[in-house]
Amino acid sequence: MAVVILTAVASASLKPVFEKLGSFVSNQIKLIWGADDVLKKLERTLLRIQAVIDDVEDKQIDDKAWKVWLRDLKDAAYDADDILDKIGILISEKKLDQNTPRDKHEVRNLVLRSLKHSLPRKMNNLQRKLDTIAKEMEDLHLKRSLKRIQPDKKERPQTSSLITEPSVLGRKKDKNNLIQMLMSTETCSENVSVISVVGMGGIGKTTLAQIVYNDETVQRHFPLRMWVCVTKDFSVRRITKSIVESITVNHPLNEISSARSSFVNVADLDPLQITLEGLVRQQRFLLVLDDMWNESYSDWNLLRAPLRVGANGSKILVTTRSRIVSLATGCSHTITLQGLSDTDCELLLERKAFASGTSNAHPQLISTGKKIAQKCKGLPLAVTTLGSLLSSVTNEGEWDAILISEIWNLERNNDILPALWLSYLYLPAHLKRCFAYCSIFPKGHKFRKEKLVQLWVAEGFVHQDGKRRLEVIGGNYFDTLLWRSFFQITESNGSSSVCYHMHDFIHDLAKSVSRDECLRIEDGDISYKPYIITTVRHSSWLCKSSSGAAFKDVPKMERLRTILLQCDHKEHIHPLPNLLGTKFKRLRVLDLSGAQIEDLPSSIGSLKYLRYLDLSSTLIERLPKLVCGLLNIETLKLADCKRLAVLPSMNKMRSLRHLYLDDNPQLNSMPPMIGELTGLETISPFIVSTEDGRKIGEMNKMASLRGSFCISRLENVGDVKEAMMAALKDKPHIHQLMLDWSKVRECDQKVDEETIQGLEAHKNLKELHISNYCGEIFPIWITDPSYSNLMTVSLSNCQICSELPPFGQLPYLKSLRITKMDSVDCISNSFYGKGEVRGFPSLETLEFSDMGRLSIWYGVNEGDFRRLQRLTVDRCPRLTALPVVEWINSLPYFQIRKSGRLEEWKEEQLRQHSNLLVESGPEHSDSEVTNHRTQYSDFEVRDQNILPITVTVRKKIFGILLALTFGMVVAVHLWVSQLQK
Repeated sequence: MAVVILTAVASASLKPVFEKLGSFVSNQIKLIWGADDVLKKLERTLLRIQAVIDDVEDKQIDDKAWKVWLRDLKDAAYDADDILDKIGILISEKKLDQNTPRDKHEVRNLVLRSLKHSLPRKMNNLQRKLDTIAKEMEDLHLKRSLKRIQPDKKERPQTSSLITEPSVLGRKKDKNNLIQMLMSTETCSENVSVISVVGMGGIGKTTLAQIVYNDETVQRHFPLRMWVCVTKDFSVRRITKSIVESITVNHPLNEISSARSSFVNVADLDPLQITLEGLVRQQRFLLVLDDMWNESYSDWNLLRAPLRVGANGSKILVTTRSRIVSLATGCSHTITLQGLSDTDCELLLERKAFASGTSNAHPQLISTGKKIAQKCKGLPLAVTTLGSLLSSVTNEGEWDAILISEIWNLERNNDILPALWLSYLYLPAHLKRCFAYCSIFPKGHKFRKEKLVQLWVAEGFVHQDGKRRLEVIGGNYFDTLLWRSFFQITESNGSSSVCYHMHDFIHDLAKSVSRDECLRIEDGDISYKPYIITTVRHSSWLCKSSSGAAFKDVPKMERLRTILLQCDHKEHIHPLPNLLGTKFKRLRVLDLSGAQIEDLPSSIGSLKYLRYLDLSSTLIERLPKLVCGLLNIETLKLADCKRLAVLPSMNKMRSLRHLYLDDNPQLNSMPPMIGELTGLETISPFIVSTEDGRKIGEMNKMASLRGSFCISRLENVGDVKEAMMAALKDKPHIHQLMLDWSKVRECDQKVDEETIQGLEAHKNLKELHISNYCGEIFPIWITDPSYSNLMTVSLSNCQICSELPPFGQLPYLKSLRITKMDSVDCISNSFYGKGEVRGFPSLETLEFSDMGRLSIWYGVNEGDFRRLQRLTVDRCPRLTALPVVEWINSLPYFQIRKSGRLEEWKEEQLRQHSNLLVESGPEHSDSEVTNHRTQYSDFEVRDQNILPITVTVRKKIFGILLALTFGMVVAVHLWVSQLQK
């Protein structure tokens, strides 16, 4: 198995080199006459090696000699990649070194002179090394192909419908949900619907399917039941034959038995499918396809063809590790299995480890067993395997040893490794590299999709596919790994961006397949893995102290391509050593985010291959000028650098696509000549200055800007012509636009109105946020109905504007937030728009907050706000009433906060509405009146400052007064009675 894994890793390492070779031979190499033949020869040699590797991977040759060659091959692949990158860097440098104009012939001659001594020697050494490896591998392969290739490829273990676990913990809810889906008789376009159970290997998909398949209710509901274990070898003929066999074995009727004898020796698909069609016609059946891997829609359609004639209510249950399979099969419902709870894991481990009732004999093991169960992170297969292993161990020391060891240090024949390795082996080569790379992050790490994709791109794992952007392709890589259960979604805790994590055992799998290339280091301690110092390419360093110990052994790892520094303290660390740039010249990724460093070594300018540099949340005050000479930089992150005050010229960084500058209060402007970076896709924010080379017009040529884009300090724009130079109308990929003026400034109403007029956005805009605008009116374009994609708008601190724009005429606006607009005292008819579109036809969320002068809201017609779901009125002290319209009575969410005068209005609405229901006669029951009272009572009304006596308090006071009055009346009555006597 280890050789197979190494073979898969080597295969994944070589394929990106082929792609880059092809690109150079067809494009860049045209500039370098004479190198064409050299690279083509290198490509042919690599292809020969790849052919042998593919055959080894397919037939699983098991020979330790392969390990040496495969490691050498990976080294050679990296060397070839370095050479190709070196050529690309030289070409870029010579193109940019244009004191005088140069044509392509001059560039070619300059590159050739630079490569004259180094390139031929490096290429020849690499070619000789590859030729030797290729010849030895081919010779061994031919000699041993008959002897060493295993005649029967080891298959994935088959499953059956028989229950393997007599009782299962923690799946009662999943079982009930699945049975309910199977029993459902909801109408659909076809008689046969598909349900999928998705989850990572070992999560318990097959066990759940077995339990449901054998449930008595399910058995009675489906007269015909079939179970087929699919596995990766997806053959429509084999699966069809297995379905027919399952019918004939489980339902031995006379006509079925005769059918069985007729298909046993059939080799063609057509008679098999005709036989199957006859067996299931007008029968309500349940078919379980366990462990399905095939993602082909056409294969699925072919398999399903004879099953379509089943009776209405028939179901196909698919268990799979891949959501892509669910999509391909057209599932009507999907159950995604999560891990078991810690309590269930503890009970399951105890059941397996103490099957013979030894728990009472060894009570000291119970506590350790619970900790071991918790390490399994809800994976039933892991719990079962460990429990079986522990059942024969009664020594407390051995249990403790297992607790502190990694799962891979357990017996190599356990079930966890094959179950998870299988998922890895079925991945395409490009995904294997991306997955293995994730092992440099710690267990429990929360992955951000955008960042991880940028790292993959920087490492060269993502390659061009047509005209699609590399980030889009890398995003598809991530989604595929997510759909195949290598990642899981983590709760975002209110964050707008979703986080992901890896199950601990999936992380262990990544460590296993990348152990020679990826390494996590704690304070420089690599003594436990000295043998991989020369082979490691990607590393993360956990720096627990400020002593700089993390760097003590770094000179030994000169082939590093990745350094992720993670600091576990708040103190300043010692200055980064100058060897960072002198020893690690092959670095592609350098992440120093969060490190309390104040300076970068000047040697960082030597990192010519560097593509990703993250200095976010550091204490740096300026960038060394040499950093701006790194021509390969694609992503530069400088967010949350509180001391960063100035940026040097970056006009030579022509590869730069992502520049992050958020939350840098000292930064007053963009780097000079920023407009020359025409490939920029992300720049957040763009800080407008009045200096030449830093004005808003620099954006003119940045046609690739996309995603979320913020323009700040807009008060530095001179007039409408200067604003129009930004050419936002010509930037179709900007989906979220934020226009921001400084809070503290001298307002110029005319200039602000001209500026926002000139910043008209493209019609593809989805979100618009405007803050600190000092104009009295807004431009027509922000409420133009032609903005059919605009779904979110917010206005904040626009103090001079006294009338809200007609947002009601935006056809697909879903969310509107108006805050801190103190000059608005009335919401009138103009707010709802006019023309064909009006009245907020799509609005779902509406919020007014900090509107100090707002006192009147009127003009709402029947049909306006018909899709409103959430209404919030916060800190509007003068507002006395809301429009009395039908939709107010049916809002799922309505909050009034610190707007005291609305409280009385709300009470009156409750009283009137309740009376209306009572007076309307028998159509409305008492329960309906109670429900409507409850609905109004659930409205959240808060006002601690303006009206401290709430409705509840007033009711209590009224009750007390009523009781006192009644008491006084009784007392007077008694006193009068006494007088009469």
